[in-house]
Amino acid sequence: MFRQTTWTSTSTTEIDPATLDWDDIHLCLLPLTQPPSVLDDLATTLTVDEHERASRFRFDRDRHRFIVARGLLRRLLSRYAGASPDALRFAYGTFGKPYLETGANQEKVAFSLSHSGDWALVGLTRGREIGVDLEQVRPMADYLDLSESNFAPAETEALLRLPEDQHIDGFFACWTRKEAYIKALGLGLSLDLATFVVSVEPRESVEIIPATPRADAHHVWGMRPLRDFWAAVAIAAPNAPAVFPKISRVSHSTLAT
Repeated sequence: MFRQTTWTSTSTTEIDPATLDWDDIHLCLLPLTQPPSVLDDLATTLTVDEHERASRFRFDRDRHRFIVARGLLRRLLSRYAGASPDALRFAYGTFGKPYLETGANQEKVAFSLSHSGDWALVGLTRGREIGVDLEQVRPMADYLDLSESNFAPAETEALLRLPEDQHIDGFFACWTRKEAYIKALGLGLSLDLATFVVSVEPRESVEIIPATPRADAHHVWGMRPLRDFWAAVAIAAPNAPAVFPKISRVSHSTLAT
C-alpha cells in the first residue's frame, strides 16, 4: 500500500495569505463536486470567455467541473492578490501557460492548476514559477506504448523493473512529475518529454532535474494526495541542491466565501 500524504481540511476564509513567503509553496486540494448553489455562486465570478469555454463541454459533469475549478481558483487567488474574484484577469504565455495580470494594488502571486476526476490541485508561490499536475489512476492497456513514445528510455526501463502490480502507479507517478516540470517551465509540448529523466518510483519523493541550456535546475516533488491519485509539484531551484521549499497542504472540504 502506497503512503498517502496528509492534508489539513479548511475553508478559503481560513487561509492566511501572509504565510506565503518567497520560499514557500501553498498546495490546495479542491473538490469539484459541489451542490447547485455553490456551482451557481462560482459561475458568477467567471468571465465571458470562461463561460464560452465551459459551454464547449459536451457533458454537464465536465462543464460543472470546469466552472468549479475556475471559480475556486479565482476565489483562492483573490485571497492572495487582494482583489475580488470577478476582478481577476488572466493572460497567457507563448505556449499557453496562464498567469495573473497584476494591478497596481494587487499582490503578485504565481499559480498552477490541474484537475482530474472530481478533484483539482492548485499550487501558489510568490514570484517563483510553479507547475503542478494531478492524475487519477485508471486502468490503461496501452501504458507501455505511451511510456515508450513519451518517456526517456531510462524511465521506461525503470518502469519495467518495478513489480508488475506497480506498473500503472509507476506510470502515473512518472507522468505527473514530467507534466509538473514542463508546466513550471511554461514550455508546454514544445519540450520533448523524452529529453529529461524523473523517477518512476510510486512513492513520495523530492528530486532535482539538472539545469539545461533552456532552464534552471528544478525541484520536483511526487506525492499521493488521495487514494488512486498521483500528483507532483515543480519549482525552479537555481541554487540546487538546496532545501525544497516549505509546503503547506490544505484540502478545502468547506467553501465559505
